[in-house]
This record gives sequence, C-alpha cells and structure tokens, in this order.
Amino acid sequence: MRRFYFSKAAWSGPFFRKTLSHILIIAGIPGLLLGGGIYFVVTGQIERELLNQYKRQIEQHADNLDEQLSYLEVSMSHWAFEPLFADYMKSTDYYYSFQATREMNQNLLAKQGSHSVLSSVELYINGVKPLLFNPSHTLTEVKEREQIEYYHTLLHNRGSMYWEGRSLDGSNSLKLAHTIPGGSAKPFGVLIAALDEKKVKEFLKTLTIQEGGTSFLLDREKGMLVSTSDSGDTKELERHLQKLVSEKETDKGAFVYDWKDINYSVSYGKFSRLNSDWIYISASPMTAITLPVVNVSKTILLVSFMGLLFASVSSVVVTRRIYTPIGRLFGLLRGESDHGLQRNDEFQFMEEKWRSLTAESLSLRSKMKDQRLMMKEGFLLQLAQGYLSAFSEQELAERMGFLGWKLNKHHFVVIHIQLTGFVYINGRFTSKDEELVTFAAANIVEELARARFLQAEVINFHDLSIGVLLFIPEDMEHLPEIRSLCAEATEKVSHILHVRLTITIGRQASAIQRIPHLLQEAKEASIYRDFNDLNQLIDLNAVDLAECGNEMKYSFVLEHELIQYLRLGQQEEAEGVLKNFLAELSAGSSKETVIQQGMLQLLGRMMNTMLHCGVNPHTLFKGVNMFERLSQIREADEMLLWMSSQIIHPFLVEMSQRSNDYLKLSVEKAIQFMHDNYMRQDISLDNCAEYAGTNPYTLSKAFKLYIGKNFIDYLTELRMEKAKVLISDTALKICDIAERVGYQNGYFNRIFKRLEGITPRNYRELSRK
Repeated sequence: MRRFYFSKAAWSGPFFRKTLSHILIIAGIPGLLLGGGIYFVVTGQIERELLNQYKRQIEQHADNLDEQLSYLEVSMSHWAFEPLFADYMKSTDYYYSFQATREMNQNLLAKQGSHSVLSSVELYINGVKPLLFNPSHTLTEVKEREQIEYYHTLLHNRGSMYWEGRSLDGSNSLKLAHTIPGGSAKPFGVLIAALDEKKVKEFLKTLTIQEGGTSFLLDREKGMLVSTSDSGDTKELERHLQKLVSEKETDKGAFVYDWKDINYSVSYGKFSRLNSDWIYISASPMTAITLPVVNVSKTILLVSFMGLLFASVSSVVVTRRIYTPIGRLFGLLRGESDHGLQRNDEFQFMEEKWRSLTAESLSLRSKMKDQRLMMKEGFLLQLAQGYLSAFSEQELAERMGFLGWKLNKHHFVVIHIQLTGFVYINGRFTSKDEELVTFAAANIVEELARARFLQAEVINFHDLSIGVLLFIPEDMEHLPEIRSLCAEATEKVSHILHVRLTITIGRQASAIQRIPHLLQEAKEASIYRDFNDLNQLIDLNAVDLAECGNEMKYSFVLEHELIQYLRLGQQEEAEGVLKNFLAELSAGSSKETVIQQGMLQLLGRMMNTMLHCGVNPHTLFKGVNMFERLSQIREADEMLLWMSSQIIHPFLVEMSQRSNDYLKLSVEKAIQFMHDNYMRQDISLDNCAEYAGTNPYTLSKAFKLYIGKNFIDYLTELRMEKAKVLISDTALKICDIAERVGYQNGYFNRIFKRLEGITPRNYRELSRK
C-alpha cells in the first residue's frame, strides 16, 4: 500500500496537478496582487481618505463662514428695528438738521466697526430728497438717474432683507440690504452693509487646504460672487469645476478631478441665505502626496515578478509533501490496495461530502420554518411604519397570507398606547430603561389581546409607545370588546409597572394599505390627551378632535416676571414663576397640544430675551433645536425640570460669567429709583446715575447689558404700564393721569398712541368693554 502513494500514477493524478497549480498560485500570485493592490487600490484609497479628510476640513471652514454671514444677518435685522430708523426720518431735512445728520453718521460708523468683515455701511433715504449717508463722505444727495434707479431697486423689488451681488457700477460686490423702518409695509429707506472683498477672499482661502488650489462662491444662477484665483489657468479650472458641480444632483459632496495631470480634491456645498442659495467650491491638489506611494507600488510589483520564479520551483516540492497524506486518506476511504488511483475517486469523496452538506441544508431549512414568527414581526413593523407603501393591496394580502394571517371577511382596527408618568418611577427604573418598560408593557398587552381576539398583533416601538393591530371578523360587534380590552390593559399595566396609559382606539378599515394611516392618525390624536397624570382613553369612533381643544390661558404678567428674573440672574425666583406659569396655563386647558403651544411660545420669548442680552441661543445650546426637544416632552414635571436645567441654568451661567456685581447693583438701584419717582417730570439718566453712585455713561451701558433696552425706553414703558392701569381701573381724567406718570397732557397722548396704536380714551373704552 505504501508503494501506491509514491507511484507515478499517484503523482500524476488530477488532484496532484490541481494542488500544484493552487500552491503555485498561492505562492506567487499574492506578491503580484500585493503590488497591484498597492498600485491600484491603496493609491485610490489614499485619494479617497484624503478627499474625505479635505471634505471634513472644508465643511468646518465653510460652517465658520456660514456662521459669520448668519451673524451679520442677525445684526442687520436688529439694526433695522432700532428706534433711530423711525417714520420721522422721511420728513426730516438732514441738510438743515446738522445734529441729526451727525448722529446718523456716527451710528453708521459704529455699525461699520462692529463687524470686521464689513467695508462700509450706507443708508439711503427716499424722503424730502433722495439722500445717501456714508461714514466716509457723510451726506450726499442722489441726483443721477442711474443711481436713483439702483437704490429704488434695492428698496422696492425684493423682501425686507436680502443679499445683493451687484454694485452700482455693475461689478460683483457682496452687500446685505434691509429696508427701514424694520417690519414696515411701506419702507422709505434701505440700510446697505458692504462686505470687504479682501477679507471675504481671506475667508475663502481657508477652504483651500493645499497651495496651488482655488476656492470661489457662486450665486443661485451659478454666477461668480467671489474667487481667490488670480491666474488665467486657475480661472479656467474654476470654469470647468463650475460646469461639473452644476451637473451634480446633490447639494454638497466631494470628488477627485484630474486637471492637466494634477489630481484635485474638489469639495462643494451650499449656503442657504435670505433670498438665494450660494454654492462654494474648493479644489486642492493631491498629486504631490500620492506620487511616492505610486513609485513604491511599482517597485513592489517588480519584486513580486522575481519572487514568482522562486515560487514555481518551491511549489513542486511543497505539493509532493502535501499530496502524500491526501493519497493515504483516499486509500483508507476506499478500502483498496495499491492498485492505482482512479480519476473519479477524488470526486467520490466530494460526492459524500455533498450528501453531508445536503443533510445539513435540510436541517437548516427545517429551522428556518421556526423563524416565521420573527418574519411576521419584521413584516408587521415595516407595514406599520409605511415602508411597504409601494406594494399593491393584492401583494400585501398574499404576503400576509403566506405568513399565516387569515384575511378573508376581516377588517382591521389599530390601537395606539402611549406610556406616560415614566418620570415618577425612577425609584424602580432609570432613564435608560424606557425600552425595558415598553417591552414589559407590550408583553402584557399582547397576552390580554390574544385572550380576547383570535388574531391580534402587538408592535413594540421601543419609545414608550405600543401599537396593536386587531383582525376583526365582519360580523363581530367589536367596539365593546375593544373598550373592555383597553380597560383591562390599563389596570394591569398601571398596577404592575406604575405608569399611566393614554390609549387611542383608531377607526376601522378594510384595506391593508390603510393600516399605517390608521396608526398615524391614532398616534397624532394622543396629543389631545389630558396633560395631568391620568389614565385616558380616546376613541376616534366617538370623539370629534376639533372639539377637544380648549382656549389657551397665556399669562403675560407671569411671562414678564420670568423675563425680569432672568435678566437679573435670579434662578430660584425664575423657576418659581415658571412653575406658576405652567399651573395657570394648565388651569385654562389641560390638553397636551394647548400646553405645549403655550410653553413653546414662552421658550421663544426667553430666547428673544437672550438675544437682547447679547447671548446667541444657537451658540449657547450648541446648535440643538430646543423647540423640537421641548415638543417631545410629555410630562409636566419633566417639562419644568428640562426648562430649568437646559434653558434657565445655562443662560444664567453664561450671564454670570459676563456680569459685574457692581454694575448689576447700580442697575437695580436705578430701577428702584425709577419705580419710586416715575411720576416726576425731571427724572433723568443723570439723577438716576447719581442715586446709583455711578456716572451716566456707565449706567447707560450697564442698563442696556442687563435689561436689554436703553434707559429712556424702560422709563417710557414703566410710565405707560402705570398709565394703562390708571386708565383701566380709575375714572381720572386723561390730563390728570398724564401728570401722575410724569408727562404733559399733549405729549402723553402722542407717546401713548405711538406705543399702543390707539389714543388713551380709546384704550379706556376697549378695556371697559
């Protein structure tokens, strides 16, 4: 038998030849594949990695540029609403009102210096005469017809604030314009902030990672706004890149572009501006980095060819050693002596192996039948979430029938269950156990549903919400049974898990395609639940949602108190007022949708106060959409905790870092002095500063920082609030009321009408009605 393994027939068998060829390939080809892989694959991988790295860096720089432009837009919006830009400007003759002209130029000069990227801030007024204010050459009357048409185009042909890419002489120049007065339906002027082209180019150069590249901005019509290129070759590259990007279907992306034997990493994206979408394109050369890798790859490829010759010789020796135990194994399997190996003996072994694999395949097929339950769950989840909308009604029915559901003469009812009160069970569960609580509740509901209905499926959404799909026979009176199921589920889940249930019974449907719509309708109806911590049942078959809402009782007095405490940095007092605000809001309506609307409105007012105090909410909250976060909270106590920890506390920490205790005390003394002496006509910034122990300039600056408005505006609002109380609650004459709040009668009437929009007498009539 030993002679068989070393016979000529054995060494020349088909398995020997195959083994020899395999070993030869294994020994020689990897070197070739390694060199070729490094040459063709690794180089491309490096290019892709560099492209992704450049893309991330460029997106960071682009976000920085976008933030600068957005900050300028916010500043321009604030400027346009300043009291300086009021209706009296239209009738003012600035050639004779020297003081007004001087104040206007100083104001524009201050705005120009507030942003390093600005080159100039101009103001065009279409008043007594068409005038142009510019800090560099003060006041100019616009006389040329082309100039008048240009500024009238800026004033009338667009919205209140927009970007303009064309100058008066027709050249490209980025400008931000805002009509004045801000918010007026009939503006008579336009505030124009021109960007410094040199500094804009410096910003754009940060998008070019390697030297020899270029970056540029395009407007919505693919017109060039700004470019860092100065040479003709680079400009030609920009034209090609502009054409390529215009053919892309995505708003942003990156790709490699070969231009004159140089590979460029090209990244592009979009800025969403006020009246346009800007496109930035950046190109950086990559060839200098990948060239050494290509040379090393060629060297490895050459060495691999030399190694192939040595592998050919060594493969014969190795194959002989490998084949000896294989031949002995075949001899043992056949049970034969050394009579020569037949060519089909090796395939006979494979046949037996195939039979073994076939038996294993049958076993696996049997196990797959046991996985039908998991397939049903996956199908049901996809159906409920609307992922199977592309399938026809017949296709859905066939798939459901294949999975074991009986659909003949059945219709469908969807129940949505929302678990609430999770915030009160932290003693048993943590905030990370929401999925565990949902899983437990789903198992309880599933057991109860299948005890009452022959076909009932539960969908676990893992977010404290559960869906139940019931297959109801057409001849069954199902609503009483469903309500009984809901009552039992509420009792069991509440008792075991100590949570509250808001159960919504959806309307029935006979089409499978309607199931995701039924679930969405039931889910949306849960916002009409009572916001109190109660178990609730909403039956869409018996409730009109249009009648579920209540009128919102929004307390502007508590809102004003909360804003004042925020400005003064008093967190405990602010949290107390916030709690009272939510309680009063809940007293007007206990519906979740009404309370969330009121709290969202309060959040918007708080963020507006942050802007007035010099704190950018976008920066403070790191770009997080706090309105979306608030709308997802479904518990009253959790809402109060979130508002305190996520809104009030971060803002007050930021303000405390900026504040000065001395200035704060001065402002508080000045406010107290104003509240005690607002009825005096001689009250002024000077005597308030003297009482507070500081100078008028420091007090005015601190007043604007902590209160968010200047001294005279605060005094005027204080007097108007006192006057409105006297007008509504007393029978005093208007002239007497004017004296009691520190005004002369005629001037009081004008101020009151300007601020409130109506005369004091009309206000008294409306308040009594």
